[in-house]
Amino acid sequence: MKIIYLLLLHIYCQSFCAQTTNEINIFSFQSIANKTISLSLDTVSNILIFKNGAAKENLIVVKDALKDESPIFIYSYYFRGGGKDNAGLDLNYVRFTHENRDYELFDEFSAEDEAYAVGLRINDLGSGYEHAIEGKYESIRGSIIDFRWNEMIPVEY
Repeated sequence: MKIIYLLLLHIYCQSFCAQTTNEINIFSFQSIANKTISLSLDTVSNILIFKNGAAKENLIVVKDALKDESPIFIYSYYFRGGGKDNAGLDLNYVRFTHENRDYELFDEFSAEDEAYAVGLRINDLGSGYEHAIEGKYESIRGSIIDFRWNEMIPVEY
């Protein structure tokens, strides 16, 4: 009887206890080096989570409780419609600072040359060294454009 009880307890914990969070993808893509860069929302704790790295070993994890008074993530954008004739642009950024580095997730479109770009820019505040991790545009899942309207994080113009 004890064995059955322990087995049922084990199954219960595997099913329910392990799921302390419920993350949904907001925006993610694969880098040229096949690392996943993602922004997700833990709907249980209401925390926005940035991850950079492999599935089992993230190089960077940054979490922002959305109800606190000190937001970590800031969204900014620039939109100019009119297509190719007006050199239309749709530029979207999520910025944050972590461990003396500025990070900028970017998703950009230029109608003039029909060019898309996605990636992560990193600026080391100590040395001033800047570099970008280029993403594969076809690997994008989700969008950061909704931050314009959903009031989840502050919008900077």
